[in-house]
Amino acid sequence: MPRISLEKIKEYLFYILVFVLPWQVRWIARDHNFGGVAFEYGRISLYAFDIVLIILFIVSWSSYFIFKKEKAENKFNNKAIVVSLILAIYCFVTISWAAEKFVAFYWAVRMFLAWGAFYLMQGINFSKIRLAITIVGAGFVQGFLSWWQFINQSVWSSKWLGMAAQRVNELGVSVVGVGEERWLRAYGSWPHPNILGGFLVVSFVFWVYLLGKVKDQYQKRFILITGFFIISGIFLSFSRGAWLVFLILYLWSWFYINRKMPNIKAKNFLVGTAMIMIIMLIIYRPLVATRLGIGGEGRLEIKSNTERVLGHHQAVEIFSKNIMGVGIGNYAFKIKDYYKIDKIWEVQPVHNVYLLVIVELGIVGFLILVIIFFYLLFYLYQRKRYFLLVLFMSFLFLGLWDHYFWTLPAGLYGVFLGLGLFAREV
Repeated sequence: MPRISLEKIKEYLFYILVFVLPWQVRWIARDHNFGGVAFEYGRISLYAFDIVLIILFIVSWSSYFIFKKEKAENKFNNKAIVVSLILAIYCFVTISWAAEKFVAFYWAVRMFLAWGAFYLMQGINFSKIRLAITIVGAGFVQGFLSWWQFINQSVWSSKWLGMAAQRVNELGVSVVGVGEERWLRAYGSWPHPNILGGFLVVSFVFWVYLLGKVKDQYQKRFILITGFFIISGIFLSFSRGAWLVFLILYLWSWFYINRKMPNIKAKNFLVGTAMIMIIMLIIYRPLVATRLGIGGEGRLEIKSNTERVLGHHQAVEIFSKNIMGVGIGNYAFKIKDYYKIDKIWEVQPVHNVYLLVIVELGIVGFLILVIIFFYLLFYLYQRKRYFLLVLFMSFLFLGLWDHYFWTLPAGLYGVFLGLGLFAREV
């Protein structure tokens, strides 16, 4: 097969991988039950995007062996790749002291696959514009789903789309409570609205990037339609962390446009995004007030905030007794056993990626991750890659508010694909 064909296959497999990440289609190979109730954090699953990634590995290896006589680029000159490989290997080391070794092995393999995606990105000749279009297109689909779910106040179940049924009157469903009323927060195709909000915030960054590339009428329509659904989807997720990051990114986008795109038409699109948010704020102001605690917090908000604070205290206490960590993928099990929690639905990872990493991987694993982050941040700033720097900071900030970048396979892959994008610039 001609080299150009293999290179194109690799490129488009990469776009497909990015596009299917939000879809949680999976085969559950092994369930973990407590008292007859499935424990999500103990499940062993094979996702659709795993298969795409494995195919990408096979094509990449085939390309290397077919053309092995050609001089290969030494990608390991990039220190971020080497250090991240050390992190992936260290995850396997933590299996030795993890209580649930099989679960730890499963997540260590996932970490290695995530690193593999990170490494492969350095050799894939992809277009940044096509990548941006892929992510923005995926954001449009998620925004459209958000509207459908919010209008119908339910999420339909589909094993082929990886979506679980969510109904506003069921316990355990993420809602906004206003008095006696319950309003379903949009999920998209994700397992929680906060993840939807985080993904759409990232989509918004790439949407701003595409603003500077608009040339003809069809492209303007694409920007207009996708922008509406991405921004309104962020709102309908009712994720406070996503709202805060979006506000920061919106203010940054004005600076970015003034410096990179001194174009009044691009600014008009940003004015339009502000109008969308303002209109939705006016229409749904009671829900917004409840989420922000204006005029007093509602019962559900108090419960949510209390659980978050308790989770932080629990994480700190467990780390103080396990400096080397409890093993990758074992935090939820440790919480259950340490605090003797009988109701399995009350077992939740701490809503902070950095606390979660330091508890699972210990001080050593956490420091390795910090080295990777600071290395990439330093070089992105030094080389004035401000767009990617802002995208990186968005990832880091979102990690303060939730755990899905570490506990959800799609979230973990998303982080390492992002790191791969940043590493190409250093």
